[in-house]
Amino acid sequence: MKHFVLKPLIGIDKINLGDSRDKVREIMGKPSIEHEIVDYYYDGAIRFDYDEENILEFIEFDKDEHFNVEIYGINPFTMKAKELEELLRKMNADGMVNERNAPFTYIFNNISVAVYRDVTEQDILISIEEAKQDGTYEEDKEWLADELEKYSYFQTIGIGKEGHYIAD
Repeated sequence: MKHFVLKPLIGIDKINLGDSRDKVREIMGKPSIEHEIVDYYYDGAIRFDYDEENILEFIEFDKDEHFNVEIYGINPFTMKAKELEELLRKMNADGMVNERNAPFTYIFNNISVAVYRDVTEQDILISIEEAKQDGTYEEDKEWLADELEKYSYFQTIGIGKEGHYIAD
């Protein structure tokens, strides 16, 4: 299984933020999906964003079974969302944290790292209460428990070049 080490403000493995699109493709191979300024690998689970001159600005990973991701010595997809948020706040060294879309998205400006999930545990807990009130809880119990576990974690993590998120 492929293992990627995210180095905030630097890049991943042999790919650096600021590298050309050609160099990224030389290392990663042909993208599974490509757009004007974005290349996707592993059927969209890894995303490389480029500027208008095809210089790498941003890399994002989805949780995926085909590879592991590491940042600051941990796999961000196996650390509960609140714990990962706390770790990234610490690594951000009192820098600005954009919480405009919290608890779904947090952007740590000093280290140019963002995490995202589209549903939170609180959303699932509300669904559980609604299912209990509607009388559908028992039939949905297993699915809701799986969802509660799944959304206790962030779904994506991205790193950008210095200043990538400042306008956010």
